[in-house]
Amino acid sequence: MRITEPEVIRKIHKFINSGKLLDQSVSRLFTDAHTSLCCYPDLKPFQRFTLDLEDFVLHPDLVGQFSDGETLFAIEAKGSTDIIKGLSQAEMYQAGFHYSFLAADAGGLTSSHIKFARRKNIGILAVSDSVTIANIPEAQMPFRDPFRFIAQQMKTVVQVATGQTFLYNAPTHYLVWAILLEPNVIYSIDTLPDALNKYPIPDDKKGALRGAQKLRIVTISGTEVKLTPVGAAIKVMLPNCIEEWAK
Repeated sequence: MRITEPEVIRKIHKFINSGKLLDQSVSRLFTDAHTSLCCYPDLKPFQRFTLDLEDFVLHPDLVGQFSDGETLFAIEAKGSTDIIKGLSQAEMYQAGFHYSFLAADAGGLTSSHIKFARRKNIGILAVSDSVTIANIPEAQMPFRDPFRFIAQQMKTVVQVATGQTFLYNAPTHYLVWAILLEPNVIYSIDTLPDALNKYPIPDDKKGALRGAQKLRIVTISGTEVKLTPVGAAIKVMLPNCIEEWAK
Protein backbone atom coordinates (compact mmCIF):
# COMPACT_ATOMS: atom_id res chain seq x y z
CA MET A 1 0.00 0.00 0.00
CA ARG A 2 1.44 3.34 -1.03
CA ILE A 3 1.86 6.10 1.54
CA THR A 4 1.09 9.68 0.55
CA GLU A 5 3.46 12.55 1.23
CA PRO A 6 1.32 14.09 4.03
CA GLU A 7 1.07 10.67 5.67
CA VAL A 8 4.85 10.28 5.48
CA ILE A 9 5.23 13.63 7.23
CA ARG A 10 2.72 12.65 9.91
CA LYS A 11 4.50 9.37 10.61
CA ILE A 12 7.92 11.05 10.74
CA HIS A 13 6.58 13.79 12.99
CA LYS A 14 5.19 11.20 15.41
CA PHE A 15 8.40 9.15 15.21
CA ILE A 16 10.56 12.13 16.18
CA ASN A 17 8.26 13.31 18.96
CA SER A 18 8.01 9.85 20.48
CA GLY A 19 11.73 9.30 20.89
CA LYS A 20 15.09 10.38 19.60
CA LEU A 21 16.56 11.06 16.18
CA LEU A 22 20.13 9.82 15.66
CA ASP A 23 20.21 9.03 19.41
CA GLN A 24 19.77 12.72 20.18
CA SER A 25 16.86 14.45 21.84
CA VAL A 26 14.93 16.92 19.68
CA SER A 27 13.94 20.08 21.52
CA ARG A 28 11.99 21.74 18.70
CA LEU A 29 10.19 20.47 15.61
CA PHE A 30 8.21 22.57 13.15
CA THR A 31 6.07 21.57 10.18
CA ASP A 32 6.01 23.71 7.04
CA ALA A 33 2.93 25.96 7.02
CA HIS A 34 1.77 24.66 3.66
CA THR A 35 -1.95 24.56 2.95
CA SER A 36 -1.81 20.80 2.35
CA LEU A 37 -0.44 20.24 5.87
CA CYS A 38 -2.15 22.83 8.07
CA CYS A 39 -5.31 20.69 8.14
CA TYR A 40 -3.56 18.12 10.35
CA PRO A 41 -3.64 19.22 14.02
CA ASP A 42 -1.08 16.54 14.97
CA LEU A 43 1.55 18.37 12.91
CA LYS A 44 1.47 21.53 15.01
CA PRO A 45 3.33 23.82 15.48
CA PHE A 46 3.49 25.12 11.91
CA GLN A 47 6.22 27.47 10.74
CA ARG A 48 7.63 28.08 7.28
CA PHE A 49 11.43 28.16 7.21
CA THR A 50 13.09 29.67 4.17
CA LEU A 51 16.47 28.51 2.89
CA ASP A 52 17.69 31.32 0.66
CA LEU A 53 20.14 30.16 -2.01
CA GLU A 54 20.00 33.46 -3.94
CA ASP A 55 18.76 32.08 -7.28
CA PHE A 56 15.88 30.28 -5.56
CA VAL A 57 14.47 29.51 -2.13
CA LEU A 58 13.51 26.22 -0.52
CA HIS A 59 11.07 25.31 2.26
CA PRO A 60 11.78 22.02 4.06
CA ASP A 61 8.77 19.97 5.14
CA LEU A 62 10.11 19.59 8.68
CA VAL A 63 12.73 21.64 10.50
CA GLY A 64 14.08 20.72 13.90
CA GLN A 65 16.69 21.55 16.48
CA PHE A 66 18.47 19.11 18.74
CA SER A 67 18.57 19.67 22.48
CA ASP A 68 22.09 21.14 22.31
CA GLY A 69 20.36 24.32 21.12
CA GLU A 70 22.59 24.70 18.05
CA THR A 71 22.35 21.68 15.74
CA LEU A 72 19.64 22.02 13.09
CA PHE A 73 18.17 19.44 10.73
CA ALA A 74 15.82 19.56 7.74
CA ILE A 75 13.60 16.83 6.32
CA GLU A 76 12.18 16.61 2.82
CA ALA A 77 9.25 14.21 2.48
CA LYS A 78 8.03 12.26 -0.53
CA GLY A 79 5.53 9.47 -1.02
CA SER A 80 6.46 6.60 -3.32
CA THR A 81 7.29 8.90 -6.26
CA ASP A 82 9.64 11.84 -6.93
CA ILE A 83 12.35 10.16 -4.85
CA ILE A 84 15.16 11.55 -7.03
CA LYS A 85 13.72 15.05 -6.73
CA GLY A 86 13.49 14.59 -2.98
CA LEU A 87 17.13 13.53 -2.77
CA SER A 88 18.16 16.60 -4.74
CA GLN A 89 16.18 18.88 -2.42
CA ALA A 90 17.62 17.18 0.66
CA GLU A 91 21.12 17.62 -0.72
CA MET A 92 20.52 21.35 -1.16
CA TYR A 93 19.33 21.64 2.44
CA GLN A 94 22.90 20.85 3.48
CA ALA A 95 23.76 24.46 2.66
CA GLY A 96 21.86 25.64 5.74
CA PHE A 97 21.55 22.64 8.07
CA HIS A 98 23.90 20.30 9.94
CA TYR A 99 21.80 17.25 9.02
CA SER A 100 19.60 16.68 5.99
CA PHE A 101 17.12 13.83 5.50
CA LEU A 102 14.80 12.42 2.90
CA ALA A 103 11.72 10.70 4.32
CA ALA A 104 9.81 8.55 1.86
CA ASP A 105 7.51 5.57 1.45
CA ALA A 106 9.72 2.52 2.03
CA GLY A 107 8.08 0.84 -0.94
CA GLY A 108 9.41 3.52 -3.28
CA LEU A 109 13.01 3.43 -2.03
CA THR A 110 15.56 1.33 -3.94
CA SER A 111 19.14 0.27 -3.26
CA SER A 112 20.26 2.89 -5.79
CA HIS A 113 18.54 5.62 -3.78
CA ILE A 114 20.29 4.45 -0.61
CA LYS A 115 23.70 4.33 -2.33
CA PHE A 116 23.22 7.84 -3.67
CA ALA A 117 22.23 9.07 -0.20
CA ARG A 118 25.36 7.53 1.31
CA ARG A 119 27.59 9.25 -1.24
CA LYS A 120 25.87 12.58 -0.60
CA ASN A 121 25.61 12.20 3.20
CA ILE A 122 21.80 12.38 3.16
CA GLY A 123 19.88 10.62 5.88
CA ILE A 124 17.11 8.28 4.72
CA LEU A 125 13.95 7.70 6.76
CA ALA A 126 12.02 4.79 5.29
CA VAL A 127 8.34 4.91 6.20
CA SER A 128 5.96 1.95 6.27
CA ASP A 129 3.99 0.79 9.30
CA SER A 130 6.99 1.99 11.24
CA VAL A 131 9.95 4.30 10.56
CA THR A 132 13.42 2.95 9.86
CA ILE A 133 16.61 4.99 9.47
CA ALA A 134 17.95 3.45 6.28
CA ASN A 135 20.99 5.72 6.12
CA ILE A 136 22.54 7.60 9.03
CA PRO A 137 24.20 10.85 7.95
CA GLU A 138 27.22 12.50 9.52
CA ALA A 139 26.97 16.03 10.88
CA GLN A 140 28.53 18.60 8.58
CA MET A 141 29.16 22.33 8.67
CA PRO A 142 26.62 24.28 6.58
CA PHE A 143 27.51 27.40 4.62
CA ARG A 144 27.81 30.47 6.81
CA ASP A 145 25.22 32.84 5.33
CA PRO A 146 22.40 30.32 4.66
CA PHE A 147 22.90 28.84 8.13
CA ARG A 148 22.82 32.25 9.80
CA PHE A 149 19.55 33.02 8.04
CA ILE A 150 18.00 29.73 9.18
CA ALA A 151 19.38 30.13 12.72
CA GLN A 152 17.91 33.63 12.95
CA GLN A 153 14.53 32.32 11.85
CA MET A 154 14.70 29.63 14.54
CA LYS A 155 15.67 32.21 17.14
CA THR A 156 12.77 34.43 16.15
CA VAL A 157 10.28 31.55 16.31
CA VAL A 158 11.56 30.43 19.71
CA GLN A 159 11.10 33.93 21.12
CA VAL A 160 7.43 33.90 20.15
CA ALA A 161 5.01 32.34 22.64
CA THR A 162 3.37 29.00 21.95
CA GLY A 163 0.63 29.34 19.35
CA GLN A 164 2.10 32.61 18.08
CA THR A 165 4.19 31.31 15.20
CA PHE A 166 4.14 33.28 11.96
CA LEU A 167 2.70 31.98 8.71
CA TYR A 168 5.21 33.89 6.57
CA ASN A 169 8.87 34.70 7.16
CA ALA A 170 8.75 37.76 4.88
CA PRO A 171 8.26 40.84 7.10
CA THR A 172 6.97 42.83 4.13
CA HIS A 173 3.76 40.77 4.33
CA TYR A 174 3.07 42.18 7.81
CA LEU A 175 4.38 45.71 7.35
CA VAL A 176 2.15 46.23 4.33
CA TRP A 177 -0.84 46.76 6.64
CA ALA A 178 0.78 49.91 8.03
CA ILE A 179 0.73 51.32 4.49
CA LEU A 180 -2.78 50.16 3.72
CA LEU A 181 -4.55 51.33 6.90
CA GLU A 182 -5.10 54.85 8.15
CA PRO A 183 -4.79 55.76 11.84
CA ASN A 184 -8.00 56.03 13.90
CA VAL A 185 -10.09 54.26 11.24
CA ILE A 186 -11.92 50.97 11.90
CA TYR A 187 -11.95 48.50 9.00
CA SER A 188 -13.92 45.31 8.36
CA ILE A 189 -11.70 42.20 8.28
CA ASP A 190 -13.83 40.68 5.51
CA THR A 191 -13.13 43.48 3.03
CA LEU A 192 -9.46 44.10 3.84
CA PRO A 193 -7.94 41.29 1.73
CA ASP A 194 -9.53 42.75 -1.40
CA ALA A 195 -7.61 45.96 -0.84
CA LEU A 196 -4.32 44.08 -1.24
CA ASN A 197 -4.79 43.13 -4.89
CA LYS A 198 -1.80 45.31 -5.81
CA TYR A 199 0.54 43.55 -3.38
CA PRO A 200 1.53 39.87 -3.90
CA ILE A 201 0.76 38.15 -0.60
CA PRO A 202 0.48 34.41 -1.35
CA ASP A 203 -2.48 32.30 -0.30
CA ASP A 204 -3.69 33.31 3.15
CA LYS A 205 -4.01 37.10 3.37
CA LYS A 206 -5.76 36.89 6.72
CA GLY A 207 -2.77 34.92 7.99
CA ALA A 208 -0.62 37.92 7.14
CA LEU A 209 -3.05 40.13 9.05
CA ARG A 210 -2.78 37.89 12.10
CA GLY A 211 1.00 38.16 11.88
CA ALA A 212 0.70 41.95 11.86
CA GLN A 213 -1.33 41.70 15.05
CA LYS A 214 1.40 39.60 16.69
CA LEU A 215 3.85 42.38 15.81
CA ARG A 216 1.40 44.90 17.34
CA ILE A 217 0.97 46.72 14.04
CA VAL A 218 -2.80 46.20 14.10
CA THR A 219 -5.47 45.06 16.53
CA ILE A 220 -8.20 42.62 15.56
CA SER A 221 -11.43 42.67 17.53
CA GLY A 222 -14.05 40.32 16.14
CA THR A 223 -14.49 41.46 12.54
CA GLU A 224 -12.91 44.89 13.14
CA VAL A 225 -9.33 45.85 12.37
CA LYS A 226 -7.54 49.00 13.45
CA LEU A 227 -4.01 50.35 13.11
CA THR A 228 -2.23 50.57 16.48
CA PRO A 229 -0.05 53.47 17.66
CA VAL A 230 2.93 51.25 16.83
CA GLY A 231 1.52 50.72 13.33
CA ALA A 232 0.98 54.46 12.94
CA ALA A 233 4.60 55.10 13.94
CA ILE A 234 5.82 52.52 11.41
CA LYS A 235 3.59 54.04 8.74
CA VAL A 236 5.59 57.26 8.52
CA MET A 237 8.76 55.32 7.72
CA LEU A 238 7.29 53.30 4.84
CA PRO A 239 6.35 54.20 1.25
CA ASN A 240 3.02 55.93 0.76
CA CYS A 241 1.47 53.45 -1.66
CA ILE A 242 1.06 49.69 -2.05
CA GLU A 243 2.49 49.72 -5.59
CA GLU A 244 5.79 51.16 -4.43
CA TRP A 245 6.00 48.66 -1.55
CA ALA A 246 5.31 45.76 -3.93
CA LYS A 247 8.07 47.00 -6.23
